Amino acid sequence: MKRGLWIGMLLGLITGLLIMHSAAPLRAQVSANYDLSWNTIDNGGVMCSIGGSYQLSATLGQADADARSTSSNYALNPGWWNINAPTCSAIYLPVVLRT
Repeated sequence: MKRGLWIGMLLGLITGLLIMHSAAPLRAQVSANYDLSWNTIDNGGVMCSIGGSYQLSATLGQADADARSTSSNYALNPGWWNINAPTCSAIYLPVVLRT
């Protein structure tokens, strides 16, 4: 093989190893207000999240059935598509085709 190819493969291998090694110290963040070190993303999702020109309806995580969790500022209703989620409004978008 050509020497340049070997050097490129070696640099790629070293870069990959450095990236994998640098990801090891990444852990969930802990502060005075939040402790995420033991939590998982389980039953989340949203039926309608609109911002500007974009709309998102999504679900992520695993479906853990649990009771509603609330605090003074937040409320979490578990489940895949929660009944209390807002509904999206329809957007009229005409399509004009010219021949």
